[in-house]
Amino acid sequence: MSSGKVPRKSKVIPFLTSLQIDRQVNFNNLVAKAKLLKLEGFELIQWDEEVWEITGGRLLQQSGRNSLSVKMSFSYSPKLGGDRIGGDWEKLAKALFLLRLHSKQQIISNQREFVLAIGYIATFVNQRKVSIYDITREDLERACNEIAKDYSQSTAYNLHKAVAEFAAHLDVNGLCKNFLNYKYSKQKRPESVNAVGTKRLDDPDTLITHEKVLAPVVFKVLGQLYQNVPKDHKYRFYILLLTFFACTGRRFSELSLLPFQKVQTDKDGVAYLEYFPRKTSKGNTFTPIKKLYLPSETLNILEDVISEVHALTEKCRDSALEMHRSQTVDLRFLKNCPERVYKEDLRKLLINPNILDCTSRLTKDGLVFPDYEKLTSTGHKPKSPIRYTNHEGLKTYCEYNFNRR
Repeated sequence: MSSGKVPRKSKVIPFLTSLQIDRQVNFNNLVAKAKLLKLEGFELIQWDEEVWEITGGRLLQQSGRNSLSVKMSFSYSPKLGGDRIGGDWEKLAKALFLLRLHSKQQIISNQREFVLAIGYIATFVNQRKVSIYDITREDLERACNEIAKDYSQSTAYNLHKAVAEFAAHLDVNGLCKNFLNYKYSKQKRPESVNAVGTKRLDDPDTLITHEKVLAPVVFKVLGQLYQNVPKDHKYRFYILLLTFFACTGRRFSELSLLPFQKVQTDKDGVAYLEYFPRKTSKGNTFTPIKKLYLPSETLNILEDVISEVHALTEKCRDSALEMHRSQTVDLRFLKNCPERVYKEDLRKLLINPNILDCTSRLTKDGLVFPDYEKLTSTGHKPKSPIRYTNHEGLKTYCEYNFNRR
């Protein structure tokens, strides 16, 4: 029979409160959810690595660039030493990076700023030797003050917004014992942020010359090059590009993406070209075509430049059409190639003959072969057999860096 005694409760004090346990569960769930995401370009990512190389998707679609991959580093700002973030801070940074990309598709610069902001917060929280659970508004304020010292006004503004967003993530996901509801107390939007990119002609500021404006002697030299370098010179195309820059003042990305066209005129007889503005274009955001009105003094020069560029890029445009049609590289040149392609054949095709070397990628892929019967140009048999590739090897070589997008 029972003695009737009630078991005595343990006097051991718990190290974790129920609130702390809940917060840890929330943290683990957030990281686990992020790991389940299957995003394009992240197939080869190893979660525990400090640097992630992304090979596809939204992050590669940057204004004016055609990257095959981008790298995302989970490190502190170079201003803070640039070391790896590590620990729970890095896990949280990676989880939020993936979840933000999944939900809102931010571009790579925005994601990098977000991680930099996390690094600043981690620095000041770690100085107090406490965890993410114990973050306070004072920690966030100190991080923002340090950011303001380390970066220009416009960059600091973006980082301050990232700190506020990070605090909001902590709030809505229940990761911190304090409800932060944070915004930097000294946050002020710089005049340059989201400002209209044009000025009225009667604005006094239009008379202020920017320090980066080219000296008149540069334009003079460019004019001499344009007039005196022959049209069949190998550097003629670059001179045409520089001339186009001088006459229109547009960016290289805008110039390189100009639609195939001639100078047009609107209903009022004003000359213009159509172009895609790139400064405000972010990734795959829709960018409508706009009109670039041309100074009347430049019309004759630009019409001649465009005519020359059309002639110089004819073969490139033809190749681009073939690639669009076939959805692969332009392999029509193979029709006139011998089945066995040696180094001298590659030189005629303007392809690096070193692709036949024993250490080349093509050799490692098993597409370079020895020809034991081939003689040298002097009619002698070489000590080592002469090597060659075939049509399949050339096709594979051309496709190594082909980007279907």
